[in-house]
Amino acid sequence: MMSKLHAAVAVLFFALPSTGFAQDGTILVIASHPVDNYEQWRAVYDGFADEQRAGGVLEEEVLQDIENPNMVYVLHRFTDVAVANAYFASPVLQAGMKDAGVAGPPTITIVRSAD
Repeated sequence: MMSKLHAAVAVLFFALPSTGFAQDGTILVIASHPVDNYEQWRAVYDGFADEQRAGGVLEEEVLQDIENPNMVYVLHRFTDVAVANAYFASPVLQAGMKDAGVAGPPTITIVRSAD
């Protein structure tokens, strides 16, 4: 039987966009966190597109845990780590997360292609 961690990794692997991540040198940030109510959170998240672009997000995708739809995994692609760190430290993002009903601190993982 597949563990939850292995299932999440498999979901992330198969969900990655196929737009040349391995060759373009960008980084991928995987942020996971619980939300109080997915529909409420998603409405706020979808309204945040302009802030994402202004913060350097090149691509984004949202995934949900299969067993707990209020556990979300957000994938954001950035040009580099400094841009990603600035985006996640943004007071605008922090306020948006609070307004959206994020129910706990996010776990942030930053990855890049292994050559």
